Amino acid sequence: GMLLASRMVLQVPFSLYMTQVFGAQHWVTGLSYGLLALGFVVGAPFWARLFNGRAKSYVLGWSVLISAGCLAITHLAGITGSIAFFAMLYFVWGALLGGTTPALLSLISAATQNDRQGSVLGL
Repeated sequence: GMLLASRMVLQVPFSLYMTQVFGAQHWVTGLSYGLLALGFVVGAPFWARLFNGRAKSYVLGWSVLISAGCLAITHLAGITGSIAFFAMLYFVWGALLGGTTPALLSLISAATQNDRQGSVLGL
């Protein structure tokens, strides 16, 4: 639950950020949201194939690297003045996020007793 909630924290002020920092129209804000989602959809299958059948330590090690990539991407997004570059970074960020949430939730689910999976995953 906390993993998913932490993703939502950045979504609430995003529209305001886009209009105040970039002077973006609403459709550009929507496009940026869409690029993040598209990156996630494109990236998740790639990460799933990479992690399939691998040891937990391999997946967790890659998760650390992906998280570092997310840190770098969000830093670049925070300092850029180009809305086109920002949108491209948002797509890349989505692709990286596709390697975090699904992989981590599947590891958590696999390591949890069947009767406790719902509560552990925040359901």
